[in-house]
Amino acid sequence: ISEGEFVSLVGASGAGKSTLSDLLLGIRVPNSGSVTIGGMSSKDFSKQYPGFIAYVPQTTPLISGSYIKNIALVENDNEVNEALLESVIAKAQLQDVVRASSNGISTLLGPSGSALSGGQIQRIGIARALYVQPKILVLDEATSALDVATERKIMNMIEELSGSMTIIMVSHKESVQKLIPRKIHL
Repeated sequence: ISEGEFVSLVGASGAGKSTLSDLLLGIRVPNSGSVTIGGMSSKDFSKQYPGFIAYVPQTTPLISGSYIKNIALVENDNEVNEALLESVIAKAQLQDVVRASSNGISTLLGPSGSALSGGQIQRIGIARALYVQPKILVLDEATSALDVATERKIMNMIEELSGSMTIIMVSHKESVQKLIPRKIHL
């Protein structure tokens, strides 16, 4: 996969798409062969360059705290880059959700996010990944819970990011697959 490329990992259930994502992230080590980023093992690369790679899983874990804490993952709200936070909230199509919340961006979310839909939680995951300004973005079924209109907006945003970062996307949705320029079949 070349730098700045937008690719999709395609294959039937059990083909190894999520496993390949784990190998790229350095979470798993290959039994044979190697997965390298810039000539370095993906595991070593992730340790040496934290934040260079961001991952959006199908199910985003939330923490007890505000939208700010759940997106920026900061201890104190005053540690946040407000301009960047606003930007990623817009890119993830979360503006209306945040505005409609009782305390806006400071609204407290429980670890289960029980007041949020699955699609809203996925968009928090997308915003969280974009907040670190990665050079490699791995999305594993990260739009599976989104409605068609929101998914299209997210995909347009992701397409705009291609070239400025390497994007690797796993999705079973044909509507998403059609939008991705290169497919890697497993």
